[in-house]
Amino acid sequence: MKERRSESRIHLELPVVVQGKSSAGNTFIEKTTIENLSGRGAFFSLVSQLWEATTLQMHIDPEKSDLVTRVRVVRHQNKGVNISVGVCIN
Repeated sequence: MKERRSESRIHLELPVVVQGKSSAGNTFIEKTTIENLSGRGAFFSLVSQLWEATTLQMHIDPEKSDLVTRVRVVRHQNKGVNISVGVCIN
């Protein structure tokens, strides 16, 4: 499959805490790991189901830096119990 992204992605494991509202309307806070990162987005897995265009708050490496940013869900795919989530950094 041809790569559609205009920017390179860095494959890494970076702890993150994601919070927002699920597709069911419930507030959630989940610890997960960023699998890859670019200047414009990130990819990780969650248990909570989400709609595209949902805005989330992401705490990157909360134990060391607690860098906080807002992100918007641009894609999601069911993967067993979890969903894979692609987000755009706002």
